[in-house]
Amino acid sequence: MKVVRTRWNAGVSLLEVLLVTALASFVFLAMGELMVYLKKGLLVTDGNYRALQTEMVGSRALWFDITRSGVGFNTLAFNDESGRNFWDHLKDQPCPESLSACRRRLTLTPDNNASFIVMLEQSAESPPQPIQVARFYDQTAPAPGNPNNAGTVTLNETRMKDILRAKSVTSFSPNGTLREPFSLIQFYSAGLVRAMPAGGGLPNFNLPPRAHTYMGYWDASDTFQPITSIPDTPITTQTHPVTGTNLASLDQFFRQAPPQGGAAVFILARRITFARYTVEPIEYEGYQTGRLTRAVFDPEAGGWGTPQVVALPICGVELARRTVNNPSVRPTVYEDRSTLNRKVTSKSEAIGSSCRRDTNGNIEIPNSFNF
Repeated sequence: MKVVRTRWNAGVSLLEVLLVTALASFVFLAMGELMVYLKKGLLVTDGNYRALQTEMVGSRALWFDITRSGVGFNTLAFNDESGRNFWDHLKDQPCPESLSACRRRLTLTPDNNASFIVMLEQSAESPPQPIQVARFYDQTAPAPGNPNNAGTVTLNETRMKDILRAKSVTSFSPNGTLREPFSLIQFYSAGLVRAMPAGGGLPNFNLPPRAHTYMGYWDASDTFQPITSIPDTPITTQTHPVTGTNLASLDQFFRQAPPQGGAAVFILARRITFARYTVEPIEYEGYQTGRLTRAVFDPEAGGWGTPQVVALPICGVELARRTVNNPSVRPTVYEDRSTLNRKVTSKSEAIGSSCRRDTNGNIEIPNSFNF
């Protein structure tokens, strides 16, 4: 049978095959590029989410402690990067120095081996207790006839301990939160005072006022042991805030309490603790970075407890105070995204964002005061 070939059954030409192949190649290439783009976008989104999560967790931990750190102002002697006391608080007059001198800033990186110490109040269940000092003492001799002469009184430690226990008994602490062994206790006056010049005259109002304070803990033998320093930071020397006299015992602290209004001298007592934040160098996913750790001071061991990891990977933390007149501390945790080496140029990039590394690999933490 004879087959008649027409243009409808003539088959596919080579040109048509090449055109179809080229079009299919372009389609598959476009799909491949789209998949690569989407994958990169997902990786960036995942990386940004992880960075945000790291920064939020680290900042939240710092904020939780900072909200309870007000007891450390004018008590801790902890210097910032400029050698000024980070915990100075000038509350009754404007800062007399330059703007930069009134600021406080501290950075923690895996390279500088720095620490940030906070003094925390532990009085959620047992708030500070006011106690009349006179209740601790017994009169051991007849009162002198001259009102200008001091009487002979002796500290009754047994009664003092009983009063402290009764003042701080709670459902979870039947012996009293102020009497638990190896718990840090701070005795302090309600008012703040300044040191008086030896030759008389007015005090230096440019210096922050201080409370009359004494800190320590009950040891295994139920003896109150004072503390003047902890590892990595000194505590403001336990001296009288007006006269500068060293306070060697609770008895001396009670006897030299500054005068105040009212019928009798009273002091307050509260539970405290110390926490230390450090950025430790570690290797994470094949590169050198850092992790933020938190440790609590253990009086019984005489040092810091086992550090707990707060956030990683991070390249640094900034603690900043705009002025010593304001008792606030702003923490910023920077997640380590080492592949981003561009310079930070705006506040939105600096706050709540990653810090950078220079061409030599050195960590650059943005200074929030520059924005």
